[in-house]
Amino acid sequence: MKETIVPTEVSDRIEILDVLRGFAVFGILLSNILIISGYYFTPISSFKTYHLSGLNFYISQFSAIFIVGKAYPIFCMLFGASFILQSKKDENNFALSKFSSVRLLILLIIGLIHLIVWPGDVVHQYALLGFILLPCVKLQPKYLLSIGITCVILFMGIELQHKHANREELANQPKKETILGFKGVEADVLIHQVQYEGFSGMWFFNNQQYNLLYALSRLKGLIFQALGLFFLGAYFMKSSMFAEKLYKWEYVLIFAVLTLVGKYLMVYQNSTFRMLDSVFMSLFFISLMGIIYKKEFGKKLLGFLKPVGRMPLTNYISQSIIAVCIFYGFGLGLFTKLPLYQIYLIAAGILVFQTIFSKLWLNKYKYGPIEWLWRSLSYNHNFSLTNRK
Repeated sequence: MKETIVPTEVSDRIEILDVLRGFAVFGILLSNILIISGYYFTPISSFKTYHLSGLNFYISQFSAIFIVGKAYPIFCMLFGASFILQSKKDENNFALSKFSSVRLLILLIIGLIHLIVWPGDVVHQYALLGFILLPCVKLQPKYLLSIGITCVILFMGIELQHKHANREELANQPKKETILGFKGVEADVLIHQVQYEGFSGMWFFNNQQYNLLYALSRLKGLIFQALGLFFLGAYFMKSSMFAEKLYKWEYVLIFAVLTLVGKYLMVYQNSTFRMLDSVFMSLFFISLMGIIYKKEFGKKLLGFLKPVGRMPLTNYISQSIIAVCIFYGFGLGLFTKLPLYQIYLIAAGILVFQTIFSKLWLNKYKYGPIEWLWRSLSYNHNFSLTNRK
């Protein structure tokens, strides 16, 4: 029997999901740019010498509390939700659909290409783990929720076990010279490589990140973390929470309280509880933004995020390319040279550019350029890109 799966039309999209996706894309840049700019690899002793050091300190505190790690759960949950939306187009046999597998394989290739530029790419991870979520989309919401919670607990358990196994090494570590670092690589060597060695410097930096990010000890936990968020997103979509139910003040209050609990546990008990802090704060943002967007003034206030969220792949990948061209040696070479407030001013400039570009592009075209490529290859059909008036 021939499949009749068709792409989602603009008129069929759930607007708030596009807004949330745009918000997550922006949040991811504000997190990733701290690595790409070299801020995390700048000697801590030099922070006080930077212009407006007091302002930089307060920005760093605000970023740690409200930005870093908060957009990732939203992006993951929306990816899980997209599986449920897609499954409604193939009620008979979505889990075994050749289309779904091809779609993920193409997404994997896109992610692997992006991985060359940015080692922190999540697209290839989503594609690989999507094959695990794929057969589960027909499960009842309560089972999706149970699997999601179980995966989150397993992630936290693995993190705790890892910290316990390495407690002596962690206890005997010398005082940190930088916020982040790589074993066996001095900070000044890393900075010199990235600032002055062009593409080879980028490869040197990326290779250090590959070794850290894709070590087996770390991957075991991250697989459960991402899967847990995927299943939670699928639950929220299938139970209609993402469509409407989640956007109530009682949920805002509940998630605010749970965020405070998670933050208390993270600070005073064990840093592993940052997972709870991130997830509950992400849900707090989702609920609050949903309430605001339901109002007429909210649509005007948050509407600029919708075009960005309609082309998330294009914006997510392009922001990495723009940032490395600004901070790495083959571009402007500003790695570790700027105070935090200037780094975030550059990030704001990128976000303004992406907002304007997304709006102008979608005024003329139906899809973002990478979204169009993904759709065309997935459906094996050359879709018209231009909007027909």
